[in-house]
Amino acid sequence: FDILSQLEDSGGGGGGEDNVTNSSSACALVYNSTTNASSYPDRECNKISTSVILLADILPTFIIKLALPYCMHFIPYWMRVMLVVSTAIASFLIVALTNHIALIVLGVVFASISSGFGEIVYLSLTANFHKSSVSGWSSGTGAAGIGGALAYAGLTLLLSPSVTLLLCTVMPLAMAANYFFVLVRPKTTE
Repeated sequence: FDILSQLEDSGGGGGGEDNVTNSSSACALVYNSTTNASSYPDRECNKISTSVILLADILPTFIIKLALPYCMHFIPYWMRVMLVVSTAIASFLIVALTNHIALIVLGVVFASISSGFGEIVYLSLTANFHKSSVSGWSSGTGAAGIGGALAYAGLTLLLSPSVTLLLCTVMPLAMAANYFFVLVRPKTTE
């Protein structure tokens, strides 16, 4: 149920194939020489390295957490929330609707921006509420990691990964609805 594996099977991915023409054969050569290939018959190398996806996920969050605390106070909270929501929706839509590997990596970058920026936006918002809101935020982020992974795994048993990601666009919309219509905001966050 891996979107990148589906792209390889369908011949998708566009662009950049010239740079990786021999990557499958090189990967197979290294794989066969370092392991017993018969003991892992289902294991295949991907044209796009896992490290590219990890960098696309980690670097934007790292840069945001490093730089934005110094200038975030210039951005109103409603705009911060809309940036988190819009980048989350963009990440789901891009990854779900494209067959181009570079765009899928861009979708991962948008997810990283949403996650990293959302973490500092909502954590800073807790300063305007009772001190127990910090423990609620902490518990919620931990539960969201586990719950999100389980929900995705469960939904992909029934639906394709693309349809599952399209269904997941409901979550950022729910976050926006909660901020704008449910949360009783103190005047300092306007």
